[in-house]
Amino acid sequence: MIVPDEGYLAKAKQLCERENVLFMADEIQTGLCRTGKMLACDYENVRPDILILGKALGGGIMPISAVLADDEIMLTLKTG
Repeated sequence: MIVPDEGYLAKAKQLCERENVLFMADEIQTGLCRTGKMLACDYENVRPDILILGKALGGGIMPISAVLADDEIMLTLKTG
């Protein structure tokens, strides 16, 4: 496991905002209290534009994943 330097996520989020790029956080391994906080992004108070979750959602019984975002982003996705 590689733990980024303090401030890394906040700087990445700022760069994405400056360049008008969505900031996606892949919390499949780290999400839902596995690091001591609900999400690893919570350590730097970073709110991703798109959040990817998995593993803990299925409790080790079912392989379940989720992609979360605000309506502004989610409503642009179409099937197919």
